Amino acid sequence: MKISTGLYKIAKKLKRVDSAGIFLPLPKHIAKFFPKKKEDSSPPHVTILYLGGVLKSDKDAYKKVLEVALEKTSKLGKVFLDDLAFFKNQDNQWIAHNPIRCEGLGDLRKRIWKACEILGLEIQDSFPKFKPHATLAYLDQKKYDKEVFVGSFNPTHFEIWGFDQKISVPIK
Repeated sequence: MKISTGLYKIAKKLKRVDSAGIFLPLPKHIAKFFPKKKEDSSPPHVTILYLGGVLKSDKDAYKKVLEVALEKTSKLGKVFLDDLAFFKNQDNQWIAHNPIRCEGLGDLRKRIWKACEILGLEIQDSFPKFKPHATLAYLDQKKYDKEVFVGSFNPTHFEIWGFDQKISVPIK
């Protein structure tokens, strides 16, 4: 069966990425404290908003949303990584993590979410309550005996992952 040129262009345009999101990457001097994880090959980070399998054609719109949200967020403070903590995920694994504190981070997430809704951009994040953290490990038991970084850093940029290349958006 032959597909018309118009339908082919529409189908091509509707291609989706597997998984996209907006993240705060951790600086290299902190990232070295985070071991590689078999469940997640991404560099150490804080997930701001999981977007999911979104349309490739919406890449520039998500970038613009992040840029505007950063401009409108009144204050984005220093990022503090607190000492080791645990929670259980939906797969009943223990997640060893650093809880994150940062003035303005919750506000930034709300602004991104709201702008995406207004523009009709997809969000597949299933965690409406924001608990920022940096994952150290996925565990069967509530035990983690590696060194943990506790301290702070000044964020310089956010990234959007999942499209053909990482998109970096600086904090102005």
